[in-house]
Amino acid sequence: MKQSRSFRHLWTSFLISEIGDWLLKIALPLAIFNKTGSATQMATVYGISFLPWIFFSLFGGIIADRYNKKRILILGNFTSSVLVLLLWQIL
Repeated sequence: MKQSRSFRHLWTSFLISEIGDWLLKIALPLAIFNKTGSATQMATVYGISFLPWIFFSLFGGIIADRYNKKRILILGNFTSSVLVLLLWQIL
């Protein structure tokens, strides 16, 4: 029963994180479009938002194999939250 509950917590946290990531991928280009009125800049921001995934996914896999996964998830989500808040202050 404990394993099932732990899995549900992990799955729920993953789901919340993914929803937040995709909302950011949608909201950021829309905010740029509302501010600049340029579809080109909006598309550029949308494309750039995928670069961290492309560049860091291999490195992230290596880190996940070597370190505590729970700490990696907590640190990654905390860092992401801080960066989003900083970005929000800029816009």
